Amino acid sequence: MKRNLVIALAFVLFCLVGWAGATYVNGIRLEKNFSGLVEKYGNLGILSVKLEDYQRGLLTAKTRTVVELKFPGGVPNSPAGEPAELPDKVQIVFEHFLSHGPLSFGSGLALARIETRIVSVSPGQAQFEQALQRFPQLKEPFLVSRVTYSGALESRMDVQAIETQIDTAQLKWGGFTAESVFSPRNKTLAGAFELRAFTARTPEAALAWDGANGHFDLAEALPLVYVGKNAFKLSACRVSMSNPETGEQNNFELKGLDVRSSSSCDGKLVQMEQAMTFAGLTMDGQTYGPGVLEIELRNLDGEGLSTYQQQILEVFGKSDTTSLDQLALQFLPVYSQLLAKMAEGNPQLNIRRLHFVAPQGEIDGQLLVSFNGGKEVSQDDPAALMQRVEASTELAIHERLVQLIAINSAEGQLKRARETGNLPQLSDAELAGMARQQASAQVEALLAQNLVVRDGDKLKTTASFRQGELVVNGQNMPLF
Repeated sequence: MKRNLVIALAFVLFCLVGWAGATYVNGIRLEKNFSGLVEKYGNLGILSVKLEDYQRGLLTAKTRTVVELKFPGGVPNSPAGEPAELPDKVQIVFEHFLSHGPLSFGSGLALARIETRIVSVSPGQAQFEQALQRFPQLKEPFLVSRVTYSGALESRMDVQAIETQIDTAQLKWGGFTAESVFSPRNKTLAGAFELRAFTARTPEAALAWDGANGHFDLAEALPLVYVGKNAFKLSACRVSMSNPETGEQNNFELKGLDVRSSSSCDGKLVQMEQAMTFAGLTMDGQTYGPGVLEIELRNLDGEGLSTYQQQILEVFGKSDTTSLDQLALQFLPVYSQLLAKMAEGNPQLNIRRLHFVAPQGEIDGQLLVSFNGGKEVSQDDPAALMQRVEASTELAIHERLVQLIAINSAEGQLKRARETGNLPQLSDAELAGMARQQASAQVEALLAQNLVVRDGDKLKTTASFRQGELVVNGQNMPLF
C-alpha cells in the first residue's frame, strides 16, 4: 500500500515537473517568436511598433507594445506661430498578458493564450482616462489570441457595445467583433468581422447607420502575395436634419455598398476580379444609383508583386523619414522595377461592366486594355511601348446627363473667372445662360468631330487602339 502511494506520488511529481518544464520552454519559445515578429515588421515608416518590458515568469508573462503613428511631413504650426492643435504623432500603448501552455488557462492545449488591452494614449491620455471612467468595459481586454502548437494564431477581437449621452446628443453603438485564423505552416489567413449599428440623435438631427461586415479567406501563393476571396458590405446610412428657423427637413440616405473580390495564382501569374455594387444615394429628393462596376486584372507577374511587397517593407524598415516627398523618391526605383516586371507578363485590364443610374440618365460602358510584353521590352522607348498596347472601349450616356455635366463644369469656370475679374460682374442667371450655351456648343463640337454619335436620346462612342493607331467610331484619329 505504502509502496503504491510512493509510486503514485512519484508519478504525480514527474507529471508536475514535466508540465512545469514544458511551460517554461513554451515561455522561452513564445518570447522569442513575439520579439521576432515585432523586430521583423516593427517599422513601416509612418507606423512603428516596439516591444518593451517583457517580464517572463514560469506560468505567465507580461509585456507592452508601443505603436506610434507619425503623420507624413508633420503638422505645421498655425499662422500665429502657435503649435497646431493636431499632433505630429500619436502613440498607443498596448499591454499583453500571456499564459504559457501546454495548458494555458481558458484555451485548452496550446502554446499560449494572449490577452491585449489599451493602457495609454498620447496625446489625449486625460480624455482616454475619462472614457475609461464613462465606459468601464474599455478596461477589459479587447483582443484574445491563442497560439497553437502548429504555430497558428487564432484571434478574436471584441469591442463591447456603448450607449451614452453627451450634452443633448444620444449615442448608441452595437460594438465590433472580428475573428481570424493565421496559419504560418499552411500559409493561410481567414476571418470575418462585423461593425454593428450606430445611432446618434440630437434635437436637430438624427443619424442611423446599420453597420458593416466582411469576410476573407486567403492563402500566400508567393512571399507576401495573398490570393483568395474576400467581401465587404457597407449597410445603409440615413441622416435627417431640420432647420431650426424654417423647420424644413433635409434627408440623406446611403443605401449601401457591396464589394466582392477573388484572386488566384498559378505560381507565376496572378489573376484578380472585383465587383462593386452601389445600391444608391438619395439626397435633396433625388436618387443616384444603383451602380455596378466589374473589373478584371489578368496576367500580373507574381514574382514581381512579391518582390515589390518585400522592397516596400525594406524601404520602410530602413527609412527614418515621414516626408512624403522623400518617401516618394525612395519608392521611385521600386515602382520602376514593378512596372518593368509587370510588362513581362502580358498584363490586361478589363472593365467588364460600368453601369450607373442618375436622375438625368444612365451611363454604360466597358474597357479592355492589353499589353503585349516580354523581357525584351524597354521602358526607355515610348514609341515601341505604344506599339505593344491594345485597347478598346464602348461608352453610352444619356445626352441630358452629358449636358448637365458640361453645364456644371462651364458654370464653375465662369464663376471663377468672374471672381478673378476676367469676366464682367454678371448675375448668376446670366452666367447660367452662358454655361448652357457653352455646353451645347461643346456637345455639337464633339458630334462634328465624330468623337461621339447620337443614338436616340444617348451619345455613344466606340474606340480602339492597335499598333499605334487610334480609331474612333470607325474613323482614324491622329494621336497628336
